[in-house]
Amino acid sequence: MAWSGSAIEISEALSNAVERLTIVDNLPVKKHPVHAAVRLALGRFPNNEPRYPLWMSTPALHDFAQRTAKAIEQHRPEALLCISSQCLVYLHEYYKGPAIPVFSYSDTPWMLFLELYKDFWPYPVGTARYAARERAAIRRCTGAIYATEWARQDAIRRFELPPERVHVQSMGASWIPTESESEIEATILARPRNRVDILYIGKEWKRKSGPMVIEIARQLRASGRVGDVKLHIVGANPELQPGDEAFIQVYGLLRRSDPTESALLRKLLCESHFLLVPTSAECFGLVFAEAQAFGVPPISRAVGAVPSVILDGETGLVLPIEAGAEAYVQRILDLLANGRDEYVRMALAGRRNFRQHLNWPAFGQGIVKTIGESLPLPASAHDHDGHVHDGDPDVLHALAPLPVPSHSRAPSRSHSFRTGS
Repeated sequence: MAWSGSAIEISEALSNAVERLTIVDNLPVKKHPVHAAVRLALGRFPNNEPRYPLWMSTPALHDFAQRTAKAIEQHRPEALLCISSQCLVYLHEYYKGPAIPVFSYSDTPWMLFLELYKDFWPYPVGTARYAARERAAIRRCTGAIYATEWARQDAIRRFELPPERVHVQSMGASWIPTESESEIEATILARPRNRVDILYIGKEWKRKSGPMVIEIARQLRASGRVGDVKLHIVGANPELQPGDEAFIQVYGLLRRSDPTESALLRKLLCESHFLLVPTSAECFGLVFAEAQAFGVPPISRAVGAVPSVILDGETGLVLPIEAGAEAYVQRILDLLANGRDEYVRMALAGRRNFRQHLNWPAFGQGIVKTIGESLPLPASAHDHDGHVHDGDPDVLHALAPLPVPSHSRAPSRSHSFRTGS
């Protein structure tokens, strides 16, 4: 799972949603000599990922579970939230204390991730064994929470879980505008009427179908129906054909940590009409959430989690997997042919979708609500007549392991929830 730096946002969102949050951070990957030797002998894939990741090894999984069990015993939380599944595989062998609700959170089941990314991410040694371990671990949980309905449905089928034990909580946009709602609307209305600015953001040029993006821009420009067309490419440095420089600007990597580059990226998001990233595989797509935060309709493929993040025809455009450049051009032309009002409606709907769902405060509140519903009501929730009042999720204290924010999925943190005393 590509967490894209979301571990920090997850921690902050949960911290803001509960009274007490314990984070077990930076769980090391145990390097057993035998398994380390196997990893060294097997080497790495062309993408530089190890053929045998040590986090999948039995000693490492036992160590994750043992450390998590000790954290539960030390902090005595009311609930455990594990970000991904590694810390859960052997937890039942080490934690023998009072039963507490245990939840997992991830963008997708691990095998679904590998199946979706099969053309870009090779199966490591031990894949089948770990998939079976994850299945058993998730089935022992009180509940499993995924980032999209697409992943939820797969988990219900793959792990044979009752639907009521599997939940959805979207992740949030990590890079958002600071402008007010009226300023965002003014920015949308100020976008040029005599040309279409298309923004591409992504490092993985092949997986995100970069060549198709250029072809779409060429055909849209050749149609002569939208005035001028400008394509802005961020994150990649593709080779252009002669004449492409007339309508394509390549910026390379723009670092959000650099004030100048960050300001340029913000300017591009504010001024672009569309974000165009027809990805071939995506477990969530935070960039689509971020585009909607800026009121920029995203355009992509109906692959993986994309239709859960972009609502086709409402907050953006989602085309069939097999659609070619011509189909994308036609959808854009059809939208703009309906007049300026239709485009503005879509841009504002995306902004609303961000405010209501695709933000980290909503994530924290949703996770706490889901976990809170599994807890017994405290005595304070009953009045003198025995009537039950709604519980307050703000008095929940939790403990949960978080993963390293990379495709490696190696865990580094743990959170737990507990009510205040």
